[in-house]
Amino acid sequence: MSPIVLIVIAAGAASLIGVFLYFQNNAVVVTRYDVETEKSVEDFRIVHLSDLHNKTFRKGRLFQKIRAEKPDLIAVTGDFISRWTKDCSRMLETAHKLENIAPVYFVPGNHEYGNPQGMEFMRRLSRVVTACLQNETAETPVKGVVITALDEIGYGVRREDFLASLDKTGGFKILLSHYADYEEEYQTYDVDLVLSGHAHGGQFILPLIGGLYSSTQGVFPKHYRGMTKRNGTFSVISRGLGNSRFPFRLFNYPEIVSISVHSEKKL
Repeated sequence: MSPIVLIVIAAGAASLIGVFLYFQNNAVVVTRYDVETEKSVEDFRIVHLSDLHNKTFRKGRLFQKIRAEKPDLIAVTGDFISRWTKDCSRMLETAHKLENIAPVYFVPGNHEYGNPQGMEFMRRLSRVVTACLQNETAETPVKGVVITALDEIGYGVRREDFLASLDKTGGFKILLSHYADYEEEYQTYDVDLVLSGHAHGGQFILPLIGGLYSSTQGVFPKHYRGMTKRNGTFSVISRGLGNSRFPFRLFNYPEIVSISVHSEKKL
């Protein structure tokens, strides 16, 4: 086989691999869940995003898909930016576009705190979104629904103390936390729906094996995607939308989570 033919074959194979990796990392999918509660709240839909890491998608694809879900609320569970992001302006623009779709509630992730500009970014973000929450609880436009956020990184509040304080708040309680690692612990407290991320869906999702790696859970993480229910509390872990150190996902498309909450007891 001539060198020219070998070069053509190699170039073709490289092109196919490039196209494959591009779609693995840019073909945004929507994962939908239904949650039924015994509490008296309005039926509503919340879109959950996580771990953008300064990523944008071509032709406004992300916003088109979110708008099609017709959310009442949008939750972003950290890492809007990466620790290496120098220009945070496009994530502020992303936040502004999200806010034009539905009220946005944000809890910081480790990359906001790891970025030298992270505090300034969060200060500016708080003027764009409905609420940038750090161990705080906020009312929502949905009657009977409150959103609270556990910021485990920046404020040094003991997780147990903060979560125990939620027993004193009423309504349907949504807890935002960047870290999925503590999913089972969160589900022992008085919250109805927990939203988290950080694990990036295990980065690679291998057939018959599952997620490969999380930076805080290690190889074959337990908490990396999907919905569970324990002790009456639903928990949803987002696979995220972007990447941090490792630039590729495999069999793990960027994910928008859309959750419809239905009440057994109508107001």
